[in-house]
Amino acid sequence: MMDGARSRMLMVLLMVLSAGLIAGCAEDDEGGSEGPFITVAGERMDVSVLFDTYGMKTIEGSNGEEYTGISLSDLINGTSVQEPWSVQFRINASDGYSKEVTWGDMLEGVLVRESTMTAFPNLPGKYRIKDVESIDPVKADTIMVNGHLFVWQQPFDIIEEKLTLEDNESNMYEGVRLSDVVNLTGISEPSSHQFNIIGAEGYNMTVRWQDMLEGILILDGRRCMFRTLEKAFWVSDIAEIEVV
Repeated sequence: MMDGARSRMLMVLLMVLSAGLIAGCAEDDEGGSEGPFITVAGERMDVSVLFDTYGMKTIEGSNGEEYTGISLSDLINGTSVQEPWSVQFRINASDGYSKEVTWGDMLEGVLVRESTMTAFPNLPGKYRIKDVESIDPVKADTIMVNGHLFVWQQPFDIIEEKLTLEDNESNMYEGVRLSDVVNLTGISEPSSHQFNIIGAEGYNMTVRWQDMLEGILILDGRRCMFRTLEKAFWVSDIAEIEVV
């Protein structure tokens, strides 16, 4: 009877030890942590370890609230990405939602520990992305405005007021005012300037501030449209708006 009891006790002890070893191996596979994890430029990182490693900075979001977290540019600089200013970055949430930002945004933005969320001082709530799963370097469509680089979608996210214009053939176009786009750059005395709108292949047209007040930037086709100017001024595939 004693031998049988001892055998059963030995088997239980071995099972407990085996379970402990398996759990230990599982911990080792993830660096001894339960996560959450975030993948930055292809490198999987433990969020808890990141917040124990990097310094913090505090920014004021576009909603007036303060956010403290790790500089997003520090995260990228800790990876193998070379010349990060030459690419853009797609921030992906676990539910599939994503937004693209510039390196300039990454320099200003932070990753907040609570909800693993991004926050930026000059971007709207759409860019406060919760449950960030990955941050990937990408080549996105961009537009340079008065020396400031934007991902093409950003002016349409930042500027709330949209304008609809009709051409001579009763076609309707919706976009954001070109004047509002330029004002995002903090330009002073815009009415004293002219504006050279440049296409990706070099085609360009120069317009006045009054034209910018009456023209729109259109998301589809990366183009502009003016209420009072002929179609030769409707530059497509816009790469830059230069202040002259």
